[in-house]
Amino acid sequence: MRSDYYVYQHVRKDNGEIFYIGKGCNDRAFSKANRSNWWKRIVEKSGGYEVTFIAKDVDEEFAFLVEIERIDQLRKIGANICN
Repeated sequence: MRSDYYVYQHVRKDNGEIFYIGKGCNDRAFSKANRSNWWKRIVEKSGGYEVTFIAKDVDEEFAFLVEIERIDQLRKIGANICN
């Protein structure tokens, strides 16, 4: 079983707010490819983004569960994320 997945969050450079949660492997967290127009508008408006990791070196199933849980947590506190 592969254990090279991770869960990441994108943080706005202008105000430090989290705006996206994702799971991936390799360089996905840093890639601007295959992102929604909403994601692209946030990045443009905020002057870029930073990547922070929530979990590293986990299998895909666990990464998916962590991603879902983090999205749920942020929505419950009213965060405006573009997932």
